[in-house]
Amino acid sequence: MLEESPRCRGMRDLLPADMARFRRVEEVFRTACLAWGYQEVRTPTIEHLHL
Repeated sequence: MLEESPRCRGMRDLLPADMARFRRVEEVFRTACLAWGYQEVRTPTIEHLHL
């Protein structure tokens, strides 16, 4: 049996039902930001170093 890796503090998994809502909210926010002249930025994923 595989051992589950500990989650980073403040992080959680988004399951399919969660992702549908997340994508809708993200798209509304993204569209509003682009309309105001902002550009999208993606930052690195945070992981524990000892995985």
